[in-house]
Amino acid sequence: MFLMRFPAIGASAGRDNKENAMDRRNVLKAAAFVAVGAGLSPMSSKASAAERISERRNPMSNVNEAVVRYLEAWSERDAKRRRDLVAQTFTEDGTYIDRVREGRGHDGIDAMIAKAQGQFPGYSLHLASGIEAHHDYVRFSWVAGGTAEAPLYIKGTDFAVITDDGRLKSVIGFTDAAPAPVTQP
Repeated sequence: MFLMRFPAIGASAGRDNKENAMDRRNVLKAAAFVAVGAGLSPMSSKASAAERISERRNPMSNVNEAVVRYLEAWSERDAKRRRDLVAQTFTEDGTYIDRVREGRGHDGIDAMIAKAQGQFPGYSLHLASGIEAHHDYVRFSWVAGGTAEAPLYIKGTDFAVITDDGRLKSVIGFTDAAPAPVTQP
């Protein structure tokens, strides 16, 4: 065990403010040194630092994987493969809703995607932004079209709630850019 002498804090006769400020800094440095030496710092062990890094990486990895699966599900034309992707991506009671579509549960979401694919043959969704996530929420943008096979350009942003197992609980979709609807005279 070691002893440390702490300088007096406060104004003393014959001392200026600079000397008093130095004393306060020395006390704070000494207290920090003692705390680290006693193992009170959250950074006191390499194992706990590695655990914190791992905790940060795994959830974001799950988020990235969920978003990739989500876009794959919207783009998959094979009905069985699409249904499997929907089950891997959404919870059993998962939901999707946007201005013109709504799907609930694996069957409802799969049927909704199949209908959208019928309306937009040849379209595939691709990530158009970074994936932003915090707490249990994720936001990302996607694009589709703008090719010879799918000439109309569509862009959207989706907001989702992700569960601890890395699946989506709910998705709310917004269309950022789309062709204007045709009106009948």
